[in-house]
Amino acid sequence: MPSRRSTITMSEPELMRFLDEERVLTCATIGPGGRPHLMPLWYVRDGTTLLAWTYGKSQKVRNLERDGRATGDGGHLGEAPAHCPA
Repeated sequence: MPSRRSTITMSEPELMRFLDEERVLTCATIGPGGRPHLMPLWYVRDGTTLLAWTYGKSQKVRNLERDGRATGDGGHLGEAPAHCPA
């Protein structure tokens, strides 16, 4: 079965609109024991760049200092959960 990715890929204007509406993504880093550490990360968009801020002593920063690999997921559609104000 051929991939449908090309039929569901967002155009650049669609992607920019999506990023402007969401404002929060899930940031995944690798914890000290090798397990994933997932946390919400709020951001603002500056052109095609996402800017975020966090405390320098946060677990995600310590994880990134130890292992620079990370990934983000902004695929949660709908309203933010009650504990994550929009």
